[in-house]
Amino acid sequence: MLRKIILLLVCTFVATPVFADKVRLNLGFWPGQLDPELEPRFFKDDLLTGTSFGRLDLEWVDKDTYTIYPLGAQYMKDGIGPGTLIISGNYSRYQPDYKFNGITNNPSLAVSIVSLDDFKVSDWDLDAGYQLPIIDKTLFVTPKFGARWHFQEFNYNELTLGSGTISKSLDSPFEANAKGTYVGLGLQYYVTPQISLMTEYVTTAPGIGHVAGRMTDKRTVLGAAANTPFLRLDNATAGYTVDMNRWMIGAQYDVTADLHVMAGVRQETTQSKYKGYFNIPIVLVAGTNAINATLEEIITDKLFWEAKEKQTKGFIFMGVSYDINL
Repeated sequence: MLRKIILLLVCTFVATPVFADKVRLNLGFWPGQLDPELEPRFFKDDLLTGTSFGRLDLEWVDKDTYTIYPLGAQYMKDGIGPGTLIISGNYSRYQPDYKFNGITNNPSLAVSIVSLDDFKVSDWDLDAGYQLPIIDKTLFVTPKFGARWHFQEFNYNELTLGSGTISKSLDSPFEANAKGTYVGLGLQYYVTPQISLMTEYVTTAPGIGHVAGRMTDKRTVLGAAANTPFLRLDNATAGYTVDMNRWMIGAQYDVTADLHVMAGVRQETTQSKYKGYFNIPIVLVAGTNAINATLEEIITDKLFWEAKEKQTKGFIFMGVSYDINL
């Protein structure tokens, strides 16, 4: 069903410009912090290794991200019933420079320096809406339905130093992607002919399913403990589901009939989980290999990764739109 919906939106998106009354180009700036869903997940996963205590992760830093949003275009077609058909496409990317430290005292004191290199969360959104005038030239309501393609990726980078212990992660990519649908509702109220108040709420479509896909998390760690070299290999896999809610409150000033500037507050909250998480690490020590996981650790890993965790992006935004009449 999702493929049919996406195909319909894409066909409409491509065909509409031929008949559209207007093309609106949108560009905005949305700074703020991206509070990651991975931080509490890593904290619990690193702290408990089965029934034993592992590493204590400290608070993550460098959560700021300077997002260009919106970055896209809208095609608007009047004359289809009493309102206006609006086809929208948008792209957003969040790129914080996450770092944190960890402290281990098992079997001896060690400090870990961790960064998530080249961290990126990217979203492609495509939706169709219908703007209805409730009060002529004053109040407009726009229900919408859309599709989202969501990606999260980084390379895990860790250096651990301690008494008789040293280890360094090698190439360790994390990749998660998902796709699904959402619904939304927008309101715009003109206080004067040039100034309007706006609000919008968007959520993953109820009854159709989550934004869903797959995750892989591969880690390779080379090190030595008690003067014995080792190589640890992890290859975690899981499903990946994301529930999304986004709200916006702002104001728009029509500089001219074609040029519009806006500002306000916007926040997007996602809740993610990794259903069916599975990982059995393998450790090569002095020419031998062994599975380095207990049943308790496998169970706690599943509990921590399959639980829902929240990620939040906000807050203040500003933007500009320019209309091209066709």
